[in-house]
Amino acid sequence: NVVYQYNYSFNNEGGFVEILGDNINCGYRYNISVNDGYRLGLPWSGTKGKTFFISTYCGSSNYRCPNSGTFIYNNTIFVNDTLSPEIYCWPDAGDIHIFNNIVFATSGGEIIPTLIENDSNIIDISHNLFYNINRFYLDDDLMNLALYEDPELLNNDPLGINDPELYKVQNGSIVINQGRLVSGSNIQTDYLQNNGGRDYFGNNVPNTIPPTIGAFNYNTLETFELNDFLDECVIVYPNPTSNKINIEFGHLSLENLTLNIFDLKGQLVYKTEEIESSMIIDASNFTKGLYTLEIFNQNHHINKKILIE
Repeated sequence: NVVYQYNYSFNNEGGFVEILGDNINCGYRYNISVNDGYRLGLPWSGTKGKTFFISTYCGSSNYRCPNSGTFIYNNTIFVNDTLSPEIYCWPDAGDIHIFNNIVFATSGGEIIPTLIENDSNIIDISHNLFYNINRFYLDDDLMNLALYEDPELLNNDPLGINDPELYKVQNGSIVINQGRLVSGSNIQTDYLQNNGGRDYFGNNVPNTIPPTIGAFNYNTLETFELNDFLDECVIVYPNPTSNKINIEFGHLSLENLTLNIFDLKGQLVYKTEEIESSMIIDASNFTKGLYTLEIFNQNHHINKKILIE
């Protein structure tokens, strides 16, 4: 029950995703990877850099261990033309679920190899985007319900820029509402049926309509404008804080509002539906770190960040 989420990975030598053997219900979602996997080596070896790598290694080259419930979904990966990290899944690795990912490679550079071994594996791969397609030698399994058009990232530098904000997609992108729906469970650790509710940037991820492919769940311009207005209505202070969180809701309607607070691991640490126009939350027992305040009802959704010192 390990989930790697809401992380920004930049220029890591070995690569982005690596899942070894004997893991149960573990995976990656809502992350952004930029220019990871530049390490050189032979294809399908333990040395070459990798975008996705799923193996059965569990401590000994003489003994292999399959996984159960491995997932990689709603991540955005950018690779420039100076590196070609492979996608590789070993045989006997168990059930593998890879969907709703953007893998963007700039034109030029070496071909990016991919290999999904099918022996004793249960393969569940769909709704991924690969661009520029001329950079990839795609395994057939990766082509299931895949897209190959430009996702229109905000970044326009072919080498990539060290700023996660630039790996959002633009209005009109082909990936908007084209992802696979993740829903069906209220259990937080049921990662294949519970989408966690938030993308990398803290935006709401619905469980009733298809999400946007990638780590950024694009909303319509009208939704952004409305949420920007509502966001200004809600004041959270002091920030940073150490023992209490003050919240002023201004002119925002309090009808059917819920307030959640999540830690960096995505764990719910506080929840209330008893909302008042002015509230004080005791934070003296919160561990130090960054938290997300989520305020929502059926029509609106607001996120605020707060640092506990």
